[in-house]
Amino acid sequence: MTLRHYLWLVNLLLLAGCYEPREGCLDVSAVNFDASADENCCCEYPTLKMSVLHRFDSLVWQPDSVYFNSLGQPFRLRSVALYLSGFGLEQNGQIYRVQDTIALKTRPSAGSDTVLTTFVNDFQLLRRTPTEYTIGLFPFAGAFQSVQFTVGLPDSAQAIFPAQTPQGHPLQPQPEGLWLGQDTAYAHLFLVVQSDTAAGARLDTLRFSRLDFDAQKIKDTRNFVRETGFDFKLRLTINYAVLFRNLNWQNGDINAWKVAIAANLPQAFSVSQ
Repeated sequence: MTLRHYLWLVNLLLLAGCYEPREGCLDVSAVNFDASADENCCCEYPTLKMSVLHRFDSLVWQPDSVYFNSLGQPFRLRSVALYLSGFGLEQNGQIYRVQDTIALKTRPSAGSDTVLTTFVNDFQLLRRTPTEYTIGLFPFAGAFQSVQFTVGLPDSAQAIFPAQTPQGHPLQPQPEGLWLGQDTAYAHLFLVVQSDTAAGARLDTLRFSRLDFDAQKIKDTRNFVRETGFDFKLRLTINYAVLFRNLNWQNGDINAWKVAIAANLPQAFSVSQ
């Protein structure tokens, strides 16, 4: 062996000795799959995500804008907050839900001791500010025939103690006053409207509890597809022209307003991809 060949072989052995395996995710179902990795590590799995569009017909809802309902009456919608829960996607007759769970303190009945209850942790609190909400871990892929969710909270979640939920959780106490006390529990929906558009006119606050309507199940049937290795992104549209259809702002009857809004609620939501 010549000296040149000998030196080449020594360099090759030194390089081989310095090589460190590259870590990365080798699971093709993960969103950070890396085929060039040598050792499996740190996989991140797909989530169900939802962006929300607040609309009045085709217009982007603005809290300072004046809109006209189906009776031609002007009004402003100043603020909105609502709970969503119970997300599920139907595939060939089976409902798939997110995989996140959380244990929260509840009181099953008046006077009883608190217990830890495990929930699917897909509770979301929507406001006007545009954002993308992460509903939870969703490893299921393929074609789905419908999306369903609930406007409001299920009865089981109404027994949760807001102050004892984790910091930053949607069921914590909120500035809108969505916790209405142990008997009434959480409000499903919160609206601040100005039915008189004159400067300085009164604002009316509407809080919809389970006394106003049961948590409303919404189902949108159409094709939704999630490819393996990608987050499942959906778009929810809330149409306030539909929500306030046939509502008489001029009678000043808040109870009548709440009845009309509750009746319109199922038609005001649509989901697309």
